[in-house]
Amino acid sequence: MKILLVANGMPPSAFGGVETYTSDLARALHQAGHTVSVFCRESDFSAPDYTVRDEIEEGKRLIRVVNDYKQIVSFRETFLDPHIEQIFQAALEEIRPDVIHFQHLIALSARLPDVAAAQNIPFITTLHDFWALCQRINLFDWRDTVCPGPQQGGDCYICTRGGAEQPGLPPAQSAPLRLFKRLVPPAGRRRIRGWFFPRQEASRQPPALASSRQVFEERYAVFKRSLLLSAGLLAPSAYVREQYIANGYPQEIAVLPLGINPPDPTEPASTGGPLVFGAIGSVIPIKGFDRLIQAFRAVRQADVRLHIYGRQDIAPAYMERLTKLIDQDERIRFMGPFPPDQRSQVYRQIDALVIPSIVPETFSLVAREALLHHKPVIASRLGALGEVVSDRQNGFLFSSNDPDELTRILSSIAADPETLQALKLPGPFLIYSFTDHLQKLEELYSHLHDR
Repeated sequence: MKILLVANGMPPSAFGGVETYTSDLARALHQAGHTVSVFCRESDFSAPDYTVRDEIEEGKRLIRVVNDYKQIVSFRETFLDPHIEQIFQAALEEIRPDVIHFQHLIALSARLPDVAAAQNIPFITTLHDFWALCQRINLFDWRDTVCPGPQQGGDCYICTRGGAEQPGLPPAQSAPLRLFKRLVPPAGRRRIRGWFFPRQEASRQPPALASSRQVFEERYAVFKRSLLLSAGLLAPSAYVREQYIANGYPQEIAVLPLGINPPDPTEPASTGGPLVFGAIGSVIPIKGFDRLIQAFRAVRQADVRLHIYGRQDIAPAYMERLTKLIDQDERIRFMGPFPPDQRSQVYRQIDALVIPSIVPETFSLVAREALLHHKPVIASRLGALGEVVSDRQNGFLFSSNDPDELTRILSSIAADPETLQALKLPGPFLIYSFTDHLQKLEELYSHLHDR
């Protein structure tokens, strides 16, 4: 079959969970004999938005469209983009895929499924997170509080404005603002926004101001109508499914956990040395690394380490804050990002994985990867993490609002590392292999193609 995957990014420029999964899926489908193309958003501040890069990579066609919201002036432009819709339509007319699998629409356009439907191309959609419900993606509001969603009392308008009723942007100012955004680089714009909205960290600010509450109602309606054109909606966890249903989506959303490539059984074990706690993820506020560092610094044992892997350039102010929190504690190191093919090497270097997220996780690839590498997981008790981590069976769960509880867990393990050996790994929950996951997807694709 000719299969098109649509995503918010792809390695090597993006290594988030969805991007990594999409890359793995594209590779597996190609190896299974399918003709695979990927249409994705690309971040590149050195190139104009809507620059298209069309290339062949390891037998797969990648169409990357640059979009960094460089010149948008209205909130509507963050979820509806006619330029990208036109580029997508041209790609569909050329590729003529048998099936499309939408992974993510962030920095693309909510109407891409409408474009596919207009060309009578069948498609399914995986709801990896809450982008269709929440401009902040994670159902985590401006007060750093878990939000129930726009149909359950969440106030998106106030949330994106940092809790304040601010005047909208008059239409007459659109042209000057576009010129300003063309002349002032993103780093300068972040500093200026920080002066006007000091209550919000720059990394959490929306890319454009919303003009009314009605635009959020439109956003919700456009996403829902577009996504319900899918022949099937998939969720990676029961938690994600429940949140969408609670916010007005149908019960028919199916749970299909993502597949994980198992480690090579011949890989060497870790070489010993100090006990190493690892954390993996982009260094941004929602990951909770500040709380992890605070908790770890309270651990008194000297022969213990904390290694944090992930991009450090996304939220400079937050990275600066973490550096101050570390305060020359030589036990803590930032290791930087790593490509997907080095995952096993990273897991060999740690003794336990810590996931200190302050927002509800929707699946957590890294938790499952760690468990398959026989590394226990210490995770905040939020979202879907309880669907893979069982407290004191294959890891430990703690309250994200209680750093002292995390300190007690880390200190107990540091004092008695044998605690980790007593856990049963990978644990009581089924972890889909990528082969099993791929088989279920191929069955869905074949059903769509044969209808």
